[in-house]
Amino acid sequence: MSVNIDGNPNWTCGDNDLTLLSPTAPQFYQEPRPLTERPILFGFAGGYSSPSRATIINRLALDCGLVIPPRNERYGSYQDYANFLLNVRLVPNVPFSGSDNSRQVKGRVLESGLARCCLLEHDSSAAKDWFTPGVDYAEYSDVDDAVAKARWLLDNPNVMQSMADNLHKRVMEEHSPKAFWGKVFAAIGK
Repeated sequence: MSVNIDGNPNWTCGDNDLTLLSPTAPQFYQEPRPLTERPILFGFAGGYSSPSRATIINRLALDCGLVIPPRNERYGSYQDYANFLLNVRLVPNVPFSGSDNSRQVKGRVLESGLARCCLLEHDSSAAKDWFTPGVDYAEYSDVDDAVAKARWLLDNPNVMQSMADNLHKRVMEEHSPKAFWGKVFAAIGK
């Protein structure tokens, strides 16, 4: 049995193989504050070296004030990343693999849910197989749409809070490590 954790069901798999989302430890995301109490309006922490990802992230930084902290890859720094998300209201995501050849459900999707951020996700993401666009997160279709949607969301904090709350609930109930391992062990027991 193999378990694919990128959320994209389009892979060569056998009858007993599973596609799930990457389990993320919720203890790093204790007591998320309401979005209106967070100092960073729009933030992104992560890699964006692929050309298409860089185009979107750089444009959001230029046109919407996207805050991008220096990348920290040192051992033990995950809490710093989680703390950043706990201070952000809106998080963009670009689901393209490094080669741009596939669409994944990045860990950032679950992390945004754990941190109770509003997520702005590309409409080609496999996230729509797991969550409901327009209810659990907002979608954009291209870089211009991302800019327009980010501006609109930032002007509509109640909409952002509702999506953030919905995503948080779904992540905690359906995609926690406990839920993940329950699905894996149930598949093994078949």
